[in-house]
Amino acid sequence: MKSNAIQQVRYNFFNTAVADILRAIDGKSLMGSLILSFCCIDHIAQGTKPSQKTTRSDYKECVELIL
Repeated sequence: MKSNAIQQVRYNFFNTAVADILRAIDGKSLMGSLILSFCCIDHIAQGTKPSQKTTRSDYKECVELIL
């Protein structure tokens, strides 16, 4: 049951956030896709400390982990 919930979250994430980035790229809106990408990274960084406000260092740490 827990894995089903994780699959649903993953499905929703890729069909909304990632799909929006890909649509912006397809539409030749490179600046828009860049902004959406940073928003996506920020959203992921917030998940590292869901009960606290994230800081600049949390964002940088998340980017370093991803890249």
